[in-house]
Amino acid sequence: MEVRILDARAQQPLKGARLDLILGDGRELGSPRYAAAPDDHGIVRLGDLRPGAYTVEARLMGYRYEWRRVKVSSADTTNVTFALSRIDRECKGLDCY
Repeated sequence: MEVRILDARAQQPLKGARLDLILGDGRELGSPRYAAAPDDHGIVRLGDLRPGAYTVEARLMGYRYEWRRVKVSSADTTNVTFALSRIDRECKGLDCY
């Protein structure tokens, strides 16, 4: 899987963002989680994922949190792009997510 995280307005990479990958729909107790930060181009590459359904979440303080459900197959690379929008209010702790 290859995930790209951008600023929605500027279309520039968000290097400080966080990506979470959760097996299934994320509601199962004890679901395996994987967290990563993008490279200088805003890209996270995740290899050796088992085929199946995943929930992919992207977040960065001061931006609106986004998530998607994706299906990974063994045949092709799954590409996901998040374009996070800035929040036009003051953030307090984790409330901006």
